[in-house]
Amino acid sequence: MTTVVLILLCLAIAGRELYLAFDRRRPVTDPVAAAEIAALRGRVTELEAALEQPAPAPAPVDVEPVERRLAEAEAALRAADARITSLVEQVNERLVPEVNDRLAEQRDLADRLAADVARLRRQVRRRLEDAVAASLGAGPAEPVNMVHGLVGGRVPADRRTPLTEAYEGCAAAFGLQVELAEPGGERRWHTRYFLSGAGPRELERDFLGMLCELREGAPQRRAVRALLTGLHGVQEGVAQIGPLYVVRLPQVLLCGVPPLAELLRREQPAAAVRDPRAVADRLRELPRDRLCDLSDWRPRPLGA
Repeated sequence: MTTVVLILLCLAIAGRELYLAFDRRRPVTDPVAAAEIAALRGRVTELEAALEQPAPAPAPVDVEPVERRLAEAEAALRAADARITSLVEQVNERLVPEVNDRLAEQRDLADRLAADVARLRRQVRRRLEDAVAASLGAGPAEPVNMVHGLVGGRVPADRRTPLTEAYEGCAAAFGLQVELAEPGGERRWHTRYFLSGAGPRELERDFLGMLCELREGAPQRRAVRALLTGLHGVQEGVAQIGPLYVVRLPQVLLCGVPPLAELLRREQPAAAVRDPRAVADRLRELPRDRLCDLSDWRPRPLGA
């Protein structure tokens, strides 16, 4: 039964194909239908031709504006980074040294205050010991020899400490001890000293002998050379150790020992620092044995 059904289906399909083939070969007599068929065939031909042509290449994308914007953004970032680096360097160059200088000044001030406190304690202790000895029947204590001292002038901040150390070293070389140091002044920096130890007449004799050495040649004492070298390195400066005065002006360096009577004149220490030319003029009026002109002297290394 199944075989019969299959045979009938094949016969039906074959008959349909024969009919269609016959119908395609039959000419179309209706002019309207013929025109429509021709139009359809032309459209099919056009579509086939269009399909046979290669597809047009996609239009290239213009990436140049994008690359230009990326380059501009990168250049702007580099410029900002360079500006930030420059600002950091300027801050480091300007603020850091200033802060370090101020910290160094504060440390120096603290050290000097500690030294002053130690000196005052020493003086109080000495007076208390003298008072105890007097209470026990001992004779009155001998008076302590005291003289004034001064160092200052138009001295840069970085040279003040070396000049102060040279001054105190020179005073110690002549048997003097710092009892009190009073710093003062900013534009005309100076420090006033109260020195104890050798008496004024003994100092006058020693300093006059030092002037003889200076007139004969270079200073022999290392401490004196250090003080002269320190003053030689500034534009204007004055140093006083009891009866000794050393004045530094442009192209001028004078050492003088005025008579002790002049030490009794009460004048403000800042006056000598404010007007070192007046001090130099007073020294030039001294006798030759009390003055030494070292304007042509040039410092040498202390070890030479």
